[in-house]
Amino acid sequence: MRKVVDINDALGFIRDGSVIAVSGFNMATTPEYLLLKLYEMYRNTGHPRDLFIVADSLPAAKNRALDLMAKLMIEDNDFGFIRGFMLTFLGVAPNLQRLVIENRVEAYAFPMVLPLNGLGIQHLERLQLRRWGLAHSWILGRMVFTLMT
Repeated sequence: MRKVVDINDALGFIRDGSVIAVSGFNMATTPEYLLLKLYEMYRNTGHPRDLFIVADSLPAAKNRALDLMAKLMIEDNDFGFIRGFMLTFLGVAPNLQRLVIENRVEAYAFPMVLPLNGLGIQHLERLQLRRWGLAHSWILGRMVFTLMT
């Protein structure tokens, strides 16, 4: 089995409505190229769409990575790519903030200490395995607050 695959082949496994976990503290370790290629795939084909992005920090900076994707969504007036996200903060991502303020996406935040102490991984696994069933209620009830309804 090959361990290195073409980026388009790898991104082709992401389906509509998927929950995607992304890491990257601001831009220090953000997989920006992968994120931008994923958005490019959406712009060219309309898929994958309705993605929910979960991150242990903010994989963005102004006009970079997730914030650049948000900016392009606003410019294109096409909000089908990202259904929502769960991040520790929106910090230096004005376009992501705008998506939240204009109620274009679901947005949740959780305390940054959770990923640092290992609890964040458990919650990311619950999100991926159970989607938004019981895990959603448990997470919202215990530690997550809604940024925008």
